Amino acid sequence: MTLFASVLCCLAEARGGMLPATIQDVSSQFTSINRGAVHSIDGSGLDTSNPPHHDTDPTHMWLNLGDGTFSGGVSDPDRPGQLAHITFNLGGPSTVDSFRVWNYNEVNANTGQSFTNRGVQTLTISIATLAGGPFTPLVDPSSNTTTWTFVQAPGNNLYTGQAFTLTAPVAAAYVRFDIKTNYGDANGLVGLSEVQFFTPVPEPATWSLLAIGLVGSVALRRRIS
Repeated sequence: MTLFASVLCCLAEARGGMLPATIQDVSSQFTSINRGAVHSIDGSGLDTSNPPHHDTDPTHMWLNLGDGTFSGGVSDPDRPGQLAHITFNLGGPSTVDSFRVWNYNEVNANTGQSFTNRGVQTLTISIATLAGGPFTPLVDPSSNTTTWTFVQAPGNNLYTGQAFTLTAPVAAAYVRFDIKTNYGDANGLVGLSEVQFFTPVPEPATWSLLAIGLVGSVALRRRIS
């Protein structure tokens, strides 16, 4: 990579924004009907609005196996202690200051029946810098407890999700959702439509100083060479 390309890379990282995420692990997922956990981080179902809307197509969402009623008797390993868990890998240590969640937003295209009761209601959110932990629970600023609550999805295509801002930025490589309750599905089915994590955007003055410093470094390097 050239020095100029390295400068552009550093500037892009400094601007902050959405962090890339993959699925580190998940308690269970309906891969047989295309509702795997990857759909919670791949942007499927989102449009180009700002913030994006999420559609009601269940194949654009993650759904767990619940108590086994809908999965041939195979129950989610997290039950009965909790409904499910899902862990996101941010690709290395990152600074996280906020995230947006689109809860489970399924509507049957043929009957119009809504299944948003499969959405996450209460959960614990924990972070770690190593895959094996230790995981540290985050405090929800709105309740000042480690129990977080996600709002039930509306079951329409205008759903923009729910934004959360942490009290202070945290260092994390992994974020785990331990899901305690859903919005009423009796079979323990619970899922999410999409989750996005964000890193802080520097203040304008900080951004300008960083840009000047990096460009100056390029000029100095050229004079020396």
